[in-house]
Amino acid sequence: MISPDLLLELTVKSTAIWSAAWIVARLLRRSSAAVRHLIWVSATIGVLVLPCIVLFGPDWNIARVPAQWVRSEIPRPDALLPEVPASIPIPQIEFVESPFRNISSSLTLIDTSLLIELWAIGVVLFMLRLVIGHIRAARITQQATALSRSDWPAIVADASCTLQLKPVVPVLKSHRASVAAACGILRPRVLVPTEAEGWTVQRVRVVLLHELAHIKRRDCLLQTLNRLAVALCWFNPLAHIAASRMSSEQEHASDDLVISSGTSAAHYARELLEMARQFRPGALPEGATLAMARPSQFGERLGSILKEGQKRHSVRHAHYVVATMVLGVCLSAIGSIRLVAGSPEPEVLPTEVQLTSSEQTIQARAPSTPSSSIQTETNLVLVNATPTEQSGRFVSGLSKEDFQVWEDKEGQNIESFSGAAPLSLGLVTSTLSDEVVNELAIILRGRTPEDEYFLAQITTPFSAQLLENFNSDPSRLQKHITKTPGPPRAPVLDTVYLGIEHLGRAAHSRKALLLITDGENNSRYLTNDVRTLAGRRDVQLYVIGIGLSAAARKTMEDLVADNRGTAFFTDSLSGLPDISQKIAGLLEAQYVLGYRPTNQTKDGRWRKVAVKVNPPSTTGPVIVRAKTGYFAPLYKK
Repeated sequence: MISPDLLLELTVKSTAIWSAAWIVARLLRRSSAAVRHLIWVSATIGVLVLPCIVLFGPDWNIARVPAQWVRSEIPRPDALLPEVPASIPIPQIEFVESPFRNISSSLTLIDTSLLIELWAIGVVLFMLRLVIGHIRAARITQQATALSRSDWPAIVADASCTLQLKPVVPVLKSHRASVAAACGILRPRVLVPTEAEGWTVQRVRVVLLHELAHIKRRDCLLQTLNRLAVALCWFNPLAHIAASRMSSEQEHASDDLVISSGTSAAHYARELLEMARQFRPGALPEGATLAMARPSQFGERLGSILKEGQKRHSVRHAHYVVATMVLGVCLSAIGSIRLVAGSPEPEVLPTEVQLTSSEQTIQARAPSTPSSSIQTETNLVLVNATPTEQSGRFVSGLSKEDFQVWEDKEGQNIESFSGAAPLSLGLVTSTLSDEVVNELAIILRGRTPEDEYFLAQITTPFSAQLLENFNSDPSRLQKHITKTPGPPRAPVLDTVYLGIEHLGRAAHSRKALLLITDGENNSRYLTNDVRTLAGRRDVQLYVIGIGLSAAARKTMEDLVADNRGTAFFTDSLSGLPDISQKIAGLLEAQYVLGYRPTNQTKDGRWRKVAVKVNPPSTTGPVIVRAKTGYFAPLYKK
């Protein structure tokens, strides 16, 4: 199913494709209509294949969020919150019943699920209109009859020979047709009104040349593809503008074929004017048939027909080759670009902020270590690695010499090694039932006294609360048990984003966040935003999904994909104990590797990291779970 991320990418990239097509068509306005029509056809095909490229193509990440941070000049409770880019209005966790602070904030969210539903309804309506149009055209064709006039077959054969069209296309008459029209994708037909029996030979030949030109150019198929692109992006005004321009250019191209075949432009214009007078709106389905003369297009077509020196050549093989190559390059570039959050500048946080109110004094501590794995003073990169056998059992007893680390395919020297580093764990959940609290207690029970955790709950579709700030006492979870289920649509990604930011105040450099959700995501932040921030803050993500839909599961899987985290899913609460044991094992069984990268350039770019284990001979193949990379620090001159 489509996600808000995908819909946004399709909107931006389809707009880019159609804008480029419009610019190129304008630049080629002195060329033939067939060439301009080819430009619009290429753009239409590009928009239709764009979803596949976005979903399955490679990623080229570019920044879409400015790397600027906002700092309050006057201290206030909000200043204690993690700082975020100014260009994005961000929901804030509401801190209540906490020894850390007691701050309330409001949150206004755009219901992205509703937008997706509206988009889907529009697509269905446009598709139904297209399908119904083709069904109507098929019925009209089935009810049409052959012409009784004896000279029609010879005229049809002569027109087909002039256009080098094989085989001969059947021509049928129907009382529902007011003007001649071409229809049919696999089995093309030409429909003419019953009055065509009394047409002159000259008019018959002109009409047939025009409609057979449409069939030769496969305009019926191209018109259907055009309507499919409009249905996919019906909310985009450029989609309708592109459809109108493509329809206009295909009529101009067919007119050019008629005139190029030897027909007088003045005579053709008179016949076209007569056809326009006979046109009845609604007589034939517009999307499934190509009527010869529509009054809405007549003025522009007449000027093009009578214009002297107008280029009227058809599309050559070289044009198709160039269009295919340009389309392939553009789709590879546009389709592979991903919009991600920008690179924040490193900033020194205050060691202590103290606010005095009439009720209490609130203090905030600064982290004892930097908020990401890259310590700007020492450039030490920390990598959490979990080696397991194929059966899933943790491989213990390894030493520093058993590990190898590469950064951008260049070997690195491991300087620090630890088998049991303290952990700062963020717990974010949309429900706090007995079962969920018990499983959280199981996960925390095996932690060491040096470990710490905080607990945040999504309470409404518009807000979340920090129930417990960093502490090491799992028994404090019990007081937060509630029977209230989580909201069906929750700001899941927004809360995870702020949870990752909150881990920037953690006491330990090893950080993880566990999300337990039983609702659909309804957030302003995109999946790429959260994944990028988790990579920058070196936070490992784990997800437990309870009764999620297929679309929600896909969102959670995408969330942990680049983080080497894990997403577990269960249809009911009965599956929680087994999942909790697995997550507790993953949190417990980790090695922490530290190295100073050989590449000291502080350019803010993504550095790929690979970890390999040389296991003892007594151990079989080992699978290493570790982060795939990090963003280098960025310093601006």
